[in-house]
Amino acid sequence: MSKETIAVGTEPNDGTGDQVRVAFEKINSNTDEMYATGLPDSNLYIETNTIRCSNVDGNITIAPDGNGIISLESDIKIASNPPLDAFGEAGDLAGMITYDTDYIYMCIADYVDGVPKIWKRVVLTEWV
Repeated sequence: MSKETIAVGTEPNDGTGDQVRVAFEKINSNTDEMYATGLPDSNLYIETNTIRCSNVDGNITIAPDGNGIISLESDIKIASNPPLDAFGEAGDLAGMITYDTDYIYMCIADYVDGVPKIWKRVVLTEWV
């Protein structure tokens, strides 16, 4: 099915647009189709709170804006930027991981002001 556009008429209340019931039937049809087939122009679809790709071996890229965090499952959170120090900052949660060119970082506790160091890091070394 293709997208059903609601006719709104040329002027307000000119009688040339869709009746309210017809307009809402189109809204329901469009919404049902999106739920059934996934995102328009995409191979992604949502199935019971899971984003899936219909392409075999298809990649899914998630790009948060700014310093956004991508959360995977319930205990893995990938931070977009490494911590400034081992004490962390508000919003840091146990299980967060991140990296830069020299280290992999893991947050071992939720941030609470004044708590001991919550970030650990492991040095990345060259393959030999």
